[in-house]
Amino acid sequence: MLKHGPRLKVRPYEPEDWETLHRWYTSGDYPEFFRDVVGVMNKEQVKQYGAAADRMTFIIEYAGVRSIGLILVFNWRLMASIADIAILIDKKEQGKGYFLESLTITTDYLFNGMRLWKLVCNVLRTNARLRSMILKCGFKQEAVFKNEAFLNGEHVDVVRYFIERPKAAKQLKIAWEDLCQEKEKRLGSPPLSLAQ
Repeated sequence: MLKHGPRLKVRPYEPEDWETLHRWYTSGDYPEFFRDVVGVMNKEQVKQYGAAADRMTFIIEYAGVRSIGLILVFNWRLMASIADIAILIDKKEQGKGYFLESLTITTDYLFNGMRLWKLVCNVLRTNARLRSMILKCGFKQEAVFKNEAFLNGEHVDVVRYFIERPKAAKQLKIAWEDLCQEKEKRLGSPPLSLAQ
């Protein structure tokens, strides 16, 4: 069962979520995410996407009210207990710590509920902000795939990161505490707690 964070709820994709997914897909704000992770789809394919059996799709909700993001868990290697993860946070909601909070909720479910051993995240080398966030969350760099993606008319490298079950909870807790301390210093607001 998925737990809730102090601000966010991560829940399984439902058929009525297709409109939100379609809005993100057609907005043009997330070309790398949808081209490289999801692929090209028409409206009917978007409707069916979240319910496909070869992946787990989750919606990130703020205060259980509005959808602010999407989490995909895919490319399962069942014998090795490994899967890939991709997270999209709505552009209007970025920079608020939602990436870390939703990743913490989801990894707790995947590692403790589903008994996954290793989670992998592939990031374009050109996406320095996401690469920095992934490292802050305790992921380690595993490999660089040369010219693996095609972006704006050029081939770019893809950096593969991973996190494993034994260290995930501790690493994510440290990252969360760092984020809360940074927020408290910057805004003077009280720290958030992930204990739910």
